[in-house]
Amino acid sequence: DYAKKWDEYVDTPENLLIRGAKTIGFFNTMWASLASGMVNAMSVWTVTAYQMTIMKGSAGLDIYKTSLQVMAGFRGSVGYGLHVNPYAIPGLKDDEREALVLANKRGTVLAQMNPELMGVDSYGAGMSEGSKLKKRMRRLFQYGASVVGIFEELNKSSAFIVAYRYAKDPKALKNWKEAYKNNERAKIIIENGSDPFDVAEFMVETTTFMGGQIEKPPILRGKGGVVLQFSQYPT
Repeated sequence: DYAKKWDEYVDTPENLLIRGAKTIGFFNTMWASLASGMVNAMSVWTVTAYQMTIMKGSAGLDIYKTSLQVMAGFRGSVGYGLHVNPYAIPGLKDDEREALVLANKRGTVLAQMNPELMGVDSYGAGMSEGSKLKKRMRRLFQYGASVVGIFEELNKSSAFIVAYRYAKDPKALKNWKEAYKNNERAKIIIENGSDPFDVAEFMVETTTFMGGQIEKPPILRGKGGVVLQFSQYPT
């Protein structure tokens, strides 16, 4: 009787929604809060876009458009889970895609928060180690964690692409130089010719990690900083 009920549960279409709901609940409860993932997704526009206005006033709209492009590049892969595939993002110019691929290889636009909390270098690390059961559990854990990590990658990839484009705009680049003229790392980038890739990489790390007073837009200062304090952590 137990075997018959199990067979019905696994094979019948009537139980598809129940199994799907349990799967979502399993991932959500154990590893990755979908709500937290959505908060991270919103920070692309509520935090990163504001900081990108340092370079250009239209950053909000540009970040929005670019984030839609990046979301079209969401893919799933064995041993990693959900991620942004630079080759699957539509509408990128050849040099933009090449730059994003390099940033991906360097880890600049990869999810870092969840892998660090998990104690691994990347979601795919250690997949060949341990017993079959451990491998399966590790893979499930990584897939679950990637539900949040995918939005961190969305944030970073969007910021990278927009900053890369802005770095080719003389006016936007001039604004960037003025804003970061006292930053030691920025000074080195400027001395080396302000390569768009270096500027974009700098902006990704600035908008998603530093969170210092110089990068905060007015809305995140003073009283606004109290109300929107949790919006200071885009990833």
